Order: sequence, then C-alpha cells, then structure tokens
Amino acid sequence: MQCTEVQLITFISLKKKIIDLFIGALRISSDTTNTQMLLGGLMLLVEDMAVCEAAEQTTFQPHDISQESENQVFSDNSQSSLKTSSSESSFKEGSYHRLGHQASDTDSAHGLFGEAVTLICPRLLSQWKTDLNSALAAMEILAGLAKLVISPPNLLMCKCTVKWICEFIVQQCNRPAPAHSKDLHSTIVAAFRCLSLWLVEHSRLLYDKECLHVVQEVVELGISGSKSQKPEIQSVLLKDTKIAPSVQKLERSKSVPSILYKTFSVRFAKQTSFESNRASDPPKYKQDKQRQPASKRVQEAAEGLLTCIIQHVGAFPPPCGPESLFSLLDEKSLLKYTKGNSCLPEHGSPFRYYVLENAIVVGLLEQPLGNIEDLLPTVTALIRGPFGRHAWVMQLRHSPRIKRGSSKSHLSDPGRPMPVENVGTHHSVKPRNFPESVDKVTATKAEKSIPTLESLVTDEKRPELNKLKSFIEKQDQFESQIGQRKQQEVKSMPFPNQDTECKPPKITEEFQAARLFLSHYGFLSLEALKEQSNTSLPPSLVTLDTTNPGLTNDLEMLDTITARDNDTVHVFYVKSGQRLAQDILRNVGSQRGIQGQFLEFLHSLGWPVDVQKHAGWTGHISTSWKISQPEDIQENAPRVGTGGSIYDGQQQVLYWADVSSEVAFIVPSLDNFHRLQNDGHKSPQLSVSTPSEGPGGTKPTTLSLERPLTEPRNKTMESPSSPHDAPAFRTRRFGRPSAVTIGPDTKIFVVWLENFEDHENFPTGDLLPMTSTGLEQYTATSSSSMRQDKDIFLIYIHALQNGLFRIHMEGNTGKISMAIPLVDGMVVSRRTLGSMVRQTAINIGRRKRLESDSQVSSEDNGIRVLHSFIPRCSQVIAPRNKSCAEAKEESNLMIWFSN
Repeated sequence: MQCTEVQLITFISLKKKIIDLFIGALRISSDTTNTQMLLGGLMLLVEDMAVCEAAEQTTFQPHDISQESENQVFSDNSQSSLKTSSSESSFKEGSYHRLGHQASDTDSAHGLFGEAVTLICPRLLSQWKTDLNSALAAMEILAGLAKLVISPPNLLMCKCTVKWICEFIVQQCNRPAPAHSKDLHSTIVAAFRCLSLWLVEHSRLLYDKECLHVVQEVVELGISGSKSQKPEIQSVLLKDTKIAPSVQKLERSKSVPSILYKTFSVRFAKQTSFESNRASDPPKYKQDKQRQPASKRVQEAAEGLLTCIIQHVGAFPPPCGPESLFSLLDEKSLLKYTKGNSCLPEHGSPFRYYVLENAIVVGLLEQPLGNIEDLLPTVTALIRGPFGRHAWVMQLRHSPRIKRGSSKSHLSDPGRPMPVENVGTHHSVKPRNFPESVDKVTATKAEKSIPTLESLVTDEKRPELNKLKSFIEKQDQFESQIGQRKQQEVKSMPFPNQDTECKPPKITEEFQAARLFLSHYGFLSLEALKEQSNTSLPPSLVTLDTTNPGLTNDLEMLDTITARDNDTVHVFYVKSGQRLAQDILRNVGSQRGIQGQFLEFLHSLGWPVDVQKHAGWTGHISTSWKISQPEDIQENAPRVGTGGSIYDGQQQVLYWADVSSEVAFIVPSLDNFHRLQNDGHKSPQLSVSTPSEGPGGTKPTTLSLERPLTEPRNKTMESPSSPHDAPAFRTRRFGRPSAVTIGPDTKIFVVWLENFEDHENFPTGDLLPMTSTGLEQYTATSSSSMRQDKDIFLIYIHALQNGLFRIHMEGNTGKISMAIPLVDGMVVSRRTLGSMVRQTAINIGRRKRLESDSQVSSEDNGIRVLHSFIPRCSQVIAPRNKSCAEAKEESNLMIWFSN
C-alpha cells in the first residue's frame, strides 16, 4: 500500500502544494529578507506558468460571474462609472474580457496572476508601506506582472492593480510631515514608474472613465501636492444605507476577495473632509493652486507619468521601434528632402531657431519638403525640449484635406464663360428723367422768367450762333464716326480681349511661414519680446544666432539626453577551472567548447542590433543615441561561428528596451583586448590578481588593463568594447559633462559557469577595465576601488544536469538590498532564465539610482544644457530701453507684422 502511495506522488502533483506553500508563507511573513525571497519565487511561478501555457497554446476559460457582482466590485455609488462604461467604453471592442477572479483557482497563469495581485497590493497598502525594501520588491514584482501575457487577460484585476497603486501613492503622500524622508519618496517614485508601465502595457484601461479619473488625480497630487476634488463616494458609502446590503453581499462573494472591500472601507473612513470639498464643487485651476509637492523627485515622477500618458500610452512602440522614443529626423535628414536646397547645418543652416518660454528650442524651416506639392505656407518644425525631439510639418490651409482636389484647384483661374449669341429680344427704349404726366402740367409765369436763347439773340449775333451750332453738329458727327469705327474694331477682335480681360493676381509662392507660425501660436507679441525687470530670465521668445559655430554642437548635445534609464550588462563565459581573464575572454571567440544553452540564453536577453545603425543605447556613450546617415555606415562582413563574441560592441550588441528602460548586453572578447594593444598603449597585460589585490607599476596616464585600483578617474577611459575609430564629432559632443545624466556607476556582470565552484575565483578586478561605458568620468565615484567594493553586482548561472539553472548572486548592498526577482540560491527553468536575468539587472540599476544622491533627472539635465548655451547663442530681438518714438514705431511694426 505504501508503494502505491509513493507512486502516486509526481512533480505535477507537487505543483499545487508548492504554490499553496508560497502563498501561505507570504501571508504570514514579517521578515524583509524572507518577503523578498518569497516575492521572487512567486514571480518565477507566475511567469513560468504563463510562458508554459503560451508554448502549449492552452486556453483557460474561467467560470463566468454575474455582471451584478462585477459592478459591485467598483460600485462607488448608485450610478457607478464602471456600470455605465460596460456599455459605453471600448473595453468590449478589444481583446480584453470582463472576467472575474476565481480566488481558489491557482492551477493556471490566469488564476495565479489574480491571486498574486490580490496578495501583494493589500499588503503593500498596510504592512509594507513603511518598509523600503519590501515596498520596492513589491513594485518590481508588479512591474514584472504587467509585462506577462496572460490568455485570456484578467482585466478586472488589472484595473484593481492600477487603483491599488494609485491608492498607495495617495497614502504615502498624505503621511504626516515627520514621516517624509528620502526612503518614503523613493517608494513613491518607484510607484509612479510602476504605474506608467501598467498603463503602457494595458493602455485600454484609460478608456474607462473611473480609472482615468483616478490616475489623473494621482498625477495632480504628485505635481501640486493636493487634489482639486474629492470623490463623493467617500461619504456616500458611510451614510447611504441602500448600498450597505450590496457591500455586505460583496464581502460574502467568493468571486471577489474580501480584502477588496476592507481596503476601500479603510480608505473611505479616512476621508473626513467631504462636506468642505464636494465633487460637485468646481475644480481649482492650476494658476489658483499653491504648489506644495511632497518633493522635487515626486513632482518629476508625476510629470514623467503625465508625459508617458500623453505620448506613449497606446502608441508604444513608436513607428521607428522601441530603440527611440523620439523622432529620428534631424536637420541633416530633413534638408536632404527640401526643394532646391542641399546645404548642411554646418554650412549655414536655413533653419531659424527660437527658444520658447526658456524651455523649448524650435527650429523652423520655411522651405517645403519634396513631397509637398501644395503652394501653401508650409513650415517644418523641429521641437526640442525635456520631452525629446519631435518633427512636425504644418500648413496654413483654407480648406480641409478631406475635400477633393488639391490647393491648386482652389487657387487656379476658372476663366470666364464663353459668349452666347442668342441674347433674346433687344428693346430700344429711351429712358425718361421724369414721368409723362409732367408734360401735361401747365407752365407757370415763374417758369417763363428765364428767357430762351432765341429771344435774346439779335440779328447781329445770329451768325455767330449759327456758327456755334455748326461746330457742335460737326463734333457730334465726328464722335459718332469714331464710335462706329471702334465698335467695328471690337467686333472684329477675337474673344476675349487680352487687353481688357480681368486677370487674377499671380499666386504667391514665397511666405514668411516662421512669422505666421509664431504669431498664430501667440509667441510673437510685444509682451513676449520684453525682458522681465525683476528677474534675470530671458524673454519668452529668444532668437538663436544660426551663424554661431557652436550652435550645431549644442543642439547635438541636447539630442543625446535620453528620457529612459540605460543600463549595460556584460556577459562572460567561464569554462571549468579557468581563473585568468584572458582565457575567459578567449572562450566566446568560437562555438567550439561552448554550451548550446549559453547561446540560447544570450538570444533570450534581447535582440541583435547593428552598432552603426542603432539609435539607442549601445553600451558605450561614444556610439549611442545617434542618427546614422547612409553615407557614414561602413559595411563590414559579419562574423560567423562565434560563441557570442559578435556582440562585443564592435559590430553588434544585444538590446532590449521598454518605455522606461533600455539595456545593452555586451559579450567582451579577446578582440577587444587586441584592439586596445594596437592603439599604442604600453604593456596592456591582463593581471592575474584577485579582486582584493591591487596591481601596480603603471603610470596614471597609461590606459592599460593594469590600471591601479586607487587611480583617480580624471580622464575618459576608452572601452575596448567601443569602436576605436569613432567619429570625431561624437567625441566632441560627449566631451561636455553637462550633456550626460549623472548617476551611479553600477557594473552588472552575468557569468556563465561550467563549474559552480569557479565563482570563488572569478577575476572581477581584471575584467573591470574591459567594461567601460564612457560614463565613468561623469559619476560621483572617485576611484575604482570604491566602485569595485560597492557598485559591482554579479549574477552567476550554472546549468544543472536536470535542465534547470542554479543562480548565485554577489554584490555589496547598502541601505537598499539586492533587487529581485532573482535571489541567491534560486533554481530557474530554461524558458524563464533570460527574462528573469534581464528583469533583475534592470531592477538593480533602478535601485542604485534611487539610492544615489547624484542622480539627475533627464528633464533637469536638458533644461540645464539649454540654459548653458542660450546666453552664448542668443540674439537680441528687442532692446530693453527705448525712446517713446522708437517704442511707438516698434508697436506699429508689430501690428503690421501680426496682420
């Protein structure tokens, strides 16, 4: 009997017990370290199950629940916005289905997803909100869950998750002043980033009115520090007895967890100011509110979420791919397609540059592009600001494009109609000045008081009168002859007469499109050109000098500022017993001797990109964030048969990106070391010392792989993984430290071990110089020894014989512990290895940025770069002090220009 029971125990039968064990342990866990380990394991379970179901093409159909119970979940009042959206919103038009959550079903990814969300979010709002590491771990797991593809998607729990994250932000922002600290604000920033990721991955959530309203309120709270309105539900649920039975029914319902009701009840009970601020009250406008955000970091995070909603939700990835969030068009690209112009920006750009509101640079090109045939005022605008670079083409049209025909059809001369010979009967009627009845009136003596000419002419004057009459008759005859002759000439001339025909004016082909653009958008005015007397800020409209030779470099520097976090992960392959760095670098040169699972793992990290053509992060600053022209690309023969060395940063790298992060995975090879030798460095020998030993004997100015660990980083270290023949303009661009977002110098190594014990002898210090990204000179760390001790994180992977992979984590953590979902000692399946490693690497970088005091947001960095070259390249449009006559003349000119 015992043998029979043992035979019934299989790994599949243990799956349910393992899941229940994880969920039960997470519910009662109070230790931070254990909580993070359990969260990482839960993420592994959900993702592995989702990937497995997708591979097997299985579809789980949960039991349907009534629409009434679903509406009760979000029934904030008797007229729920969700109830109306069930018939009005576009949820039903998409792939989402309104499905309930079966709390007892954890045998599928759909059910386990809902169980994980309902397990994490309520604890995040209660016991984890004061624990920094647990809160960050919860946000990392929620961010990972947002990217999972669950079939069918659980929209109800997605909406619950978004509302829970919003509620967490509200609770953290409303905590008393003594509780506000850097750690608290770090959790709020992490929540905003997680929320933006959820909205991008589930963009149809914003079609729901209630969800959109909650998100907008959280954005308003983060930017201004307060809400303009408070929902009326906060007092209705506490006072309206009609809703109480449905709430009790909701709590007893098995289809929805009871924690949902409890969480909302606690939130509603805490709101006591409903009577002073009703939902029916008009909202406070932005100019009437006093801005008091929790901190500048929180305000920037809320502004980033608002920018993400406007630009990327429902539109990511953009048409150019996820490698760039902004337009890939610049001055060089646009000038190639202009009509009759092939000049480049360096040779006198036809663009006119203006600075608007001291924050946005607009480059206006008045020449139409080659694909524009309409002769209309056309302006091409390159808009640069904290939100990136965008290109727009605008036309001033008098008719919509939907009408048939182009603008030429409305501007062309239609011509006059042809004459018609049959004009009808012509009646020759002599017009009268007075009616006929006037002739019948009897003349009076007064009318005869003026004598006639005949009565006054005497016999002596009569010959002169007769002579005058003859002159008049001759002149009348002469004029009649001329009139008849002219009529004959007109009749003999062809129709129409070119001399007398009315012709339309010539169509204007040259416009002052830049002036029209600035005037129509309200930037060209006297107030915009005046400098403020009580501040040092420039006017609202500033013209930049296009003849300044440094303007082009300044604009290129502004374009290098990215809005996403960029991380670099270096991957190494260590054969059994290897300790020398040179041997480790030689392993990836050929496929021989490399485990096939390693190559499969590499391709699961990201997709290959060509360094010369790539517009995103490439792992080194000298080749990143550029727009490559076809004539600048050198075609190189691709290397074949390598063990991963093709991704060493010379030709290709492995790249992955989402809306908030981009990662470059580089596999350093021995070719990098040989290229460094050929560049003329003295004795670039790889050291054999361990990380704790500091090799010496090299000069501080020598760029070798034996650089002392105590050497100050006062010069840019060239990475062997970066092209040695990088263009000169790229070096000039990145030579200015103000163009680089300063942050922590974090090194992340992924090491593939054939023998697990070799992790104890891995030469981290020897391989460290091979992993330069060009950002070391801008970081706050002053020495390599400090960087080696604090900012190096290693993820060791060892393939087991059963097809699973053992994980070992190393890295010194400060106040913020090691990131998840990977934890030390975890065993990962083959199908989730690449995704879990990638998520962990991204989360490590995010945690280090939250911990760093030198991290500067991309918005602030862009504004600082913009302010640095405005005084140097600006032109004075309007003098500050003018006489009355000059001011009057300027006013008249401005009125004329505006019209």
